[in-house]
Amino acid sequence: MLGVWCLLLVVLEFWCLLLAVLEGWCLLLAALGVWCLLLAVLEVWCLLLAVLECWCLLLAALGVWCLLLAVLDVWCLLLAVLEGWCLLLAVLGVWYLLLAVLEVWCLLLAVLDVWCLLLAVLDVWCLLLAVLEGWCLLLAVLGVWCLLLAVLEGWYLLLAVLDVWCLLLAVLEVWCLLLAMLEGWYLLLAVLDVWCLLLAVLEVLCLLLAVLEVWYLLLAVLEVWILWKCGKHEMFGGKVNENQNSIQEEMKSRLKSGNTCCHSVQNILSSSFLSSSSSSSLGAEPPLIGGFGLLNDILPLCSVLDTD
Repeated sequence: MLGVWCLLLVVLEFWCLLLAVLEGWCLLLAALGVWCLLLAVLEVWCLLLAVLECWCLLLAALGVWCLLLAVLDVWCLLLAVLEGWCLLLAVLGVWYLLLAVLEVWCLLLAVLDVWCLLLAVLDVWCLLLAVLEGWCLLLAVLGVWCLLLAVLEGWYLLLAVLDVWCLLLAVLEVWCLLLAMLEGWYLLLAVLDVWCLLLAVLEVLCLLLAVLEVWYLLLAVLEVWILWKCGKHEMFGGKVNENQNSIQEEMKSRLKSGNTCCHSVQNILSSSFLSSSSSSSLGAEPPLIGGFGLLNDILPLCSVLDTD
């Protein structure tokens, strides 16, 4: 039980470690979400700056257009003045022709400047497109990175599930081992019960043998009593002596058979007592053999009668 308890504590520590790792991972994902939000805000801000730049360029173009209109107005006024002046100064006609050529030249230069400004605006637009393409590429790389992180999370989760499965298999193996030990213990108890039953049967047999010995002893006492009676009445002659001799021979034969039976019973009881003493040395209680003390009391008497 202590080993199982320690194993459960290790599992709980492992589970807390996994929870701490998951919390750190969630904080990292939250930081990545905030970072993506900041990137989206920066994209919106860049878009607004691009719109403002376009608006400034349009305002600059409108300013140039208004300046051109103002110049044209001034130029019209000057032309009116020059027309009046031309009416007065016809000699200056050639001069006005040269001025007209210069005006055309200046107009061409202004058109070229506007064209260069448009080219510069196009260059800035291309640069912004390149920056946006690089930003989109960076976002794609970040998406691939997030996908790889998700795959790694799934792999770590699968490894954690496999570890939990292996732990459950180890617990089941320990449980099966305990069940096998309990089955062996129950089998040992059953064997001990059978052995006790056999010892009880042997005790019953020994008790029956002791009863038979007592019966033989009573018969022997009865024959002794009869012999004593026969010896007391010797007046009956040879017939009584013959009966006495036959009775003595019968008694001796019965005592011999009783002695052999007693010796066999004693051997059986001694062997059963040795087996019970060996089992008691192993830790079990020795069985109480009924009639063993009675046989020990009867056997000397039988031996005395045999010698007589």
